[in-house]
Amino acid sequence: MKAAALVLALLVAIQAGADEARSRVRRKPDLRYVVSGAVLLGIFYLLPLALAIRYEEGELAIGGRL
Repeated sequence: MKAAALVLALLVAIQAGADEARSRVRRKPDLRYVVSGAVLLGIFYLLPLALAIRYEEGELAIGGRL
């Protein structure tokens, strides 16, 4: 009985997802979010990584101890 309920639930979910996928409109990403994400990546990851490499601190470059 549980298996039949699971199969039925999966079939309904697959059908609903297929209908929803057809009705989606593909939009271009908002450039503001792309730029802000790149800036945040640069500030919080790439800058400390560059400093760790510059001062030869391998533990800082990988984010933890080895």
